[in-house]
Amino acid sequence: MKKFRSFRNKKKHLSSKYILLILTGVCIVALFTSLVFNLSGGPLNSVAGYVFVPMQKGINNAGSWISGKANDFQTLGEVLKEKQKASKSGRRSDQSVKRHKARTIRTGQLPGTSGSG
Repeated sequence: MKKFRSFRNKKKHLSSKYILLILTGVCIVALFTSLVFNLSGGPLNSVAGYVFVPMQKGINNAGSWISGKANDFQTLGEVLKEKQKASKSGRRSDQSVKRHKARTIRTGQLPGTSGSG
């Protein structure tokens, strides 16, 4: 029994590597044309401003949040090390208490709680 072949199966398809090669060529030609004819892309600049600037601000906020959390973990690790040293000597170090209070004031969180910020 022969399989039924529809018209769709007879279409010729371009390989993805050729599509990529064609699009790369188009981009290179567009780049060269804009450089030769000194095209500034006026409307494109304003669209890029509306799209990429908020995206950049969001990425910066995410990076700042991750950096803050990394600093908090580093500070927490230092406090724990000092606490272990102090517990061996029998008393808590005044410097670790001050640093821990400063961290609590800076982050606005009580020790042992997790915030959403």
